[in-house]
Amino acid sequence: LTLIGLACLALIGLPLLRMVIEHGQFTANDSYSLWLLLLLTGGQFVAGCLGALTAGAFYARGDTRTPTLLGSISFTLSIAVKILMFHYFAFYGLAIAISIYYCQSLLFMLIALRRRELI
Repeated sequence: LTLIGLACLALIGLPLLRMVIEHGQFTANDSYSLWLLLLLTGGQFVAGCLGALTAGAFYARGDTRTPTLLGSISFTLSIAVKILMFHYFAFYGLAIAISIYYCQSLLFMLIALRRRELI
């Protein structure tokens, strides 16, 4: 469902944003920037939802430590990526770094689930 939502955002999000927010001080450029930022943070929507499901697999087995530890490691590693991406690409780089963080966190949990032969 999140992939469908992201695809809808990519296909019809810009015209809808323009219709809704281009009034007063908001220009077409502002609408485009917002739409692009939403697309670039798409990894948060998709990987974030899948990450919640994978964390739930650990919780269902009574393991609260593993998803917390993996999330903390992923968050710590992504701090440098966020700083660098923001420095070089401003808000667009930060949006990409946020998507990378969520995808990385999901990957860590999927690897841990695979090693425990839960998937």
